[in-house]
Amino acid sequence: MTINNLEEQVDKFFHGKEGYNCSQTVLRILKDNLNAANVNEEDITNAKAFGGGRAPNGYCGALYGALLALSNDSVKNQILNDFQNQIGNLTCREIKQVNKKSCKECILSSLNSFFNNM
Repeated sequence: MTINNLEEQVDKFFHGKEGYNCSQTVLRILKDNLNAANVNEEDITNAKAFGGGRAPNGYCGALYGALLALSNDSVKNQILNDFQNQIGNLTCREIKQVNKKSCKECILSSLNSFFNNM
């Protein structure tokens, strides 16, 4: 998958006609592109609760969406490290207030890390 294609998918789903938040967008793209066995339609619907800094530990919803799709703890840790290095923080509040990163940047970072570590 090329980065342009990934960006097109993010633009399509994030606040698109389905009204997906960051977490839902990540899960939808993972399900559609990897047929991720760990992700089903109910997971995408339930991820609505994790946008806007409401994910556990205050995590970015995009990051949390990527973590939800994984069962391997070492890959989860790698994605956490990658995200921290690329975005500068793990929590939505700090990302928005201190690091001044957009939701789209966070979504792309989470997805790129996921695809690079699979």
